[in-house]
Order: sequence, then structure tokens, then C-alpha cells
Amino acid sequence: MYIVGAGPGDPGLLTIRAARAIASSSYIVYDRLISREIRETFPAAAKCVCVDELGFMESLASMVDWSRSGTVCRVKAGDPFMFGRGWEEVEYLHRSGVEYEVIPGVSSVNGAACSSMIPLTYRGLSSSFAVTTAVTSGGRGADLRRFGSFDGTLVVLMSGKSVARVSRDLMDGGMDPGMPAAVITRGTEPGQEVHRGTLRTFASTDREYPSPSMLVVGPTVSLWGSLNGVPATDA
Repeated sequence: MYIVGAGPGDPGLLTIRAARAIASSSYIVYDRLISREIRETFPAAAKCVCVDELGFMESLASMVDWSRSGTVCRVKAGDPFMFGRGWEEVEYLHRSGVEYEVIPGVSSVNGAACSSMIPLTYRGLSSSFAVTTAVTSGGRGADLRRFGSFDGTLVVLMSGKSVARVSRDLMDGGMDPGMPAAVITRGTEPGQEVHRGTLRTFASTDREYPSPSMLVVGPTVSLWGSLNGVPATDA
């Protein structure tokens, strides 16, 4: 049994170990956010199922059952232990007596930002970054006002449908409305887009961005384009 981090979407960013685990598996259970390009690397003979179709608990029970007859690969977007319920899955496998290996993956946090030519840190502008999510475990919108005083680069995952609310939360928490910000959609994939603006402009938009999307806020976003990076559109 493998728990594999598949990275942010580009199959070229799969680790060698992850690619080998996928290639050797008879059963593959994957996230909805796994890109088409990565799904195309799945073995033709493997039984491939999306976890969203089975349901979380049913997928775990199926993986345990399938592990008795072949190699199972649980393919997760990004890194298994970053906002992906990976530890819950490992706990279930442990209780079920199933041997497993966890394979790290490139997180969308740095993968999408790097491929968009937006540094998360830069001497003199930002010496730290923080990562959070726009949605709580219960599916409700997270209150992000507590990050309003953060002076580094803030990355807000799963924010495509709530960019305006998140931006207002940050301003209500004290962050400068003129702070540079960018929404990255489909990071590292062929359809990647970067939408630039400020907290003020994103707070006033009624636009929703396709999943997967993440919001990057902070001084380093102002560096985008200084070296002719990925083309961007205004928010």
C-alpha cells in the first residue's frame, strides 16, 4: 500500500519514487484534484477509482480489501500531509493492520508559486510565509482575520470561490488594502493562470476562480513580472 503525494499537477513534478509506486499498482484511488495529465500515467490494467465517487470512509474500506489481492496506491494531490486528510488515512490503515509507505509530494504551495514566478520569500521583503485554507473541515468559510497582522507572505489554499471574503477578512484584521495579491489557478498545469491585484481589488470582485486555486498575499507578489514571468491578467 502506497500513500503518494502526486504534486501540484504537472506529471514532471512526480518524484521518481511516486512514479514507480503508481506504475507498480493494481488499484489506484485518486483525488478529484488529480490532473488529467497525471491520471494518464496510471497503468492501463489498474482499477482506478476517484475517492469522491466512493466517499471517504468507503474508499478506506475498499483500499484495505483490495490490499489483500494486489498493490494499492492512494494518489493524493500535493503532499499527503498538507490539508489532505493523509494522517487520517494512515491511522485507519494502521488500525486495520495494513502495511503502507507514505511518499512525499511537491506541495502546490511552493509548486504553483514557483511556476508562476512568485517567490514566497525574498530578502528585505519577506523572511517567512504562512499557509492556511479558506475552508474549515466542516466545509464552512474560515475566519482569516487573525492573519491580518502577518508581515510575511500568506498562501490561502482552496480559496477560488471565496477570494472576496478572504480579502475582506484580511483587511478587517488590519492588513493594508493595497497589499499585492495574486490568484493562481491550475498551478503547474497547461491551463495555469495568474490573476493579479491587491486585497482591495479582490475584496470587491464577484468572480469565482476554478479549482484548484490559491491566493498569495504579500510584498513578494510585487516581484511578479519583473523578470517577465508567467503572463497574468488583472483581478
